[in-house]
Amino acid sequence: MVVDGVEGRDALDRVAYVPQRESVDWDFPITVGEVVEMGRYRSTGWFRRVGRADRAIAADCLERVGMARYGRRQIGQLSGGQRQRVFLARALAQRAPCS
Repeated sequence: MVVDGVEGRDALDRVAYVPQRESVDWDFPITVGEVVEMGRYRSTGWFRRVGRADRAIAADCLERVGMARYGRRQIGQLSGGQRQRVFLARALAQRAPCS
C-alpha cells in the first residue's frame, strides 16, 4: 500500500477513518471522551494508559466538533448525529496529516 508517497506500515499513520456506520454495542459503558482517546492508541500502544498530553488532544478534538460538554456522557446516550461527531473527533485525534 502507498499513501501520500509513503509505503507499507508507515502509511498507516497517514490515514484517519470515519465509518459511515459504526458497529458498536451502544450499551457498553464507555464515555464519549474515552471513545475519542481511542484515536490516540496508535501512538500510545494498546496496553499503555493514555497520558495527559493525549487526553488534552482528545479534549481539543471534542471541542473542535462542538461536543466538549458531552465528554463524560455514555456514548449510547447520544443521538446519531452526535455519535458521528464523536467519531470525527476520534479520527482528528489520530493526527493524520492533511494533504
